[in-house]
Amino acid sequence: MRICIITATPLETIRGSGTARAVQALAQALRLQGFDICWLTPRRPFLWFTFDRIEFNLWLRRQVRRLAPDCVIGIDMDGWLVAREPRRWLHIAAPKGILADEARFERGWTALSMRLQAACERWHVRWANRTIVPSRYSKTRLAELYGVAFERIGVIPEAFDIDGWCAKLRAAPRRGSDEFRVLTVARFYPRKDLGTLLRAATRTRGMEFRIVGDGPERRKLHRCSRNLHLDDRVRWLGNVSEEQLADEYSACAVFCLPSRQEAFGLVLVEAMVAGKPIVAARAASVPELVQDGYNGLLVEPGDFEGVAEALERLRRDPVLRARLGAAGRIRAEQFALGRVGKLWAEEIGLLQSERQVVS
Repeated sequence: MRICIITATPLETIRGSGTARAVQALAQALRLQGFDICWLTPRRPFLWFTFDRIEFNLWLRRQVRRLAPDCVIGIDMDGWLVAREPRRWLHIAAPKGILADEARFERGWTALSMRLQAACERWHVRWANRTIVPSRYSKTRLAELYGVAFERIGVIPEAFDIDGWCAKLRAAPRRGSDEFRVLTVARFYPRKDLGTLLRAATRTRGMEFRIVGDGPERRKLHRCSRNLHLDDRVRWLGNVSEEQLADEYSACAVFCLPSRQEAFGLVLVEAMVAGKPIVAARAASVPELVQDGYNGLLVEPGDFEGVAEALERLRRDPVLRARLGAAGRIRAEQFALGRVGKLWAEEIGLLQSERQVVS
């Protein structure tokens, strides 16, 4: 069976962020199940992302007909016009982050452009044979925001290449440090709430905060860090290579993500596989991945004092850190390529059967 994956998101992990990782892992998982995968991606880099993305989608229809796949998987809004084609193929919409949900944290032009994309995503999930989202939170929000019936939405977690990530972690140099390292990996968007992390840092001692990523809030966050006199405690690492990222996970003591909105949170799985305890906000899909007291500690969104207390608790208790980290490794097995690939294969098989009955 031939599956065509459509995405306008750059597949380089730095430019494409978590969506790129998720889409590449999905392709790996499907190949393991014997599916033939082809791609439709932009022919050139985008200059004006929203408008170029719409143009890309206008170009898609003829290309999909040429490839003649058995099934199309459209990522986020991409493929919404293809979903209107006469049913020559199965069409699955696969939002990685619900655009209308993410847009509520933005302002100005960014919010406007995201709402425009969300309108396309809304038609995509309504016209597709089936929508697959990575969390129960995403299912609820998609139904609320886009008016899609619950029974037309399936939940399959993101796939993760555990073996590949473990190989990178093993290759990372073992570095010693006198300070307790706290790692955060995130795009600098308002919904990631990195200001809470910085305010928490002012309430801790003997910790080094290392932040991987970049994004539109960079200047604001750097200014906040300076105003809080954190320049000697916070290390802004920018975008890094996969090898450098594995090095950072290997060397940290705790992973911290104060985000207020996560459709899934692949960085949480990266931390779990690395055997690191997690401190995160009890928000969105995070409690579906991080169970308080089992593989991490959860605090209320925006509670910087709670974040600081959780970090201090883990600093003082190496036994707790080891227990939470070990539990995380076990939890991460739920997202292995083979397991997630089987769930997708079952979903596609069911859709094929339903289609044959209708025809």
